[in-house]
Amino acid sequence: MNYRYLSIFLLLASITLLSTSCEKEPDGDVVESSNIEVRFRALIDGQPMVLNERYDYNGKDFTISSLKFYISDLVLVKGALEANVKEIDFVDFGTSNTTAQGAADGVVVGGASIPLGTYDGLKFGLGVPSDLNNEDPTDFSSNHPLGADSEYWLAWDSYIFHKVEGRYDGDNNANDLESSYVYHVGLDENFREKTFSNLEIEIAEDNTAQVVIDIEVRDLMREANGNAFDFEAVGNIHSATGDGSYPGLIADNWVNAFSL
Repeated sequence: MNYRYLSIFLLLASITLLSTSCEKEPDGDVVESSNIEVRFRALIDGQPMVLNERYDYNGKDFTISSLKFYISDLVLVKGALEANVKEIDFVDFGTSNTTAQGAADGVVVGGASIPLGTYDGLKFGLGVPSDLNNEDPTDFSSNHPLGADSEYWLAWDSYIFHKVEGRYDGDNNANDLESSYVYHVGLDENFREKTFSNLEIEIAEDNTAQVVIDIEVRDLMREANGNAFDFEAVGNIHSATGDGSYPGLIADNWVNAFSL
């Protein structure tokens, strides 16, 4: 065996391994990074919301059986700089809010490692951005957030950005919640962005940062004047046309329902 060539090979291999184990800026400086978890919680009157549990709504009982939404372009902001946390994900409270403890825990969205530092803002899209919304589930793998047929509406040529579904007492007989409501919103014009400013989110070495974002479910179902929806008057929202101003109103409500 030629030990001289073996030594050269081992030296080159070690250099390659070292160069690929560190993130570097274009100028060659090593970028130190750590992780972040963004936790979403669904609340009713500030308390964890449990799916299919009865709540009061203008003196009548109602339930939430399904609550889900697409989140996109989730980034941390530091001045003019942005650090990408997640390009696209699907938050489904059906995976968490079936028990009181699960509702308190919420749904976690994680992402790539973030450069260390203190960030002063966080923003994300509510829905699917137009470039991805022009695709359909066949363009993605089955385990991709956009790979689910059930979240795509062919008649719209659009993903359903967010869903709220449940039942309510429509005949003043609380023994049976005989009526249902469905609020499904999609289409590019109903894409919205939520921004939080004046924050102090520290990404520190050897520590996973935690950010908790709450959504008040009642605020999703309000008229522009702040009054609660009349379920019977609003009807079901699930069409590209014929729903009047409600899809845009509900999209705006989603933006306003989030808090830190």
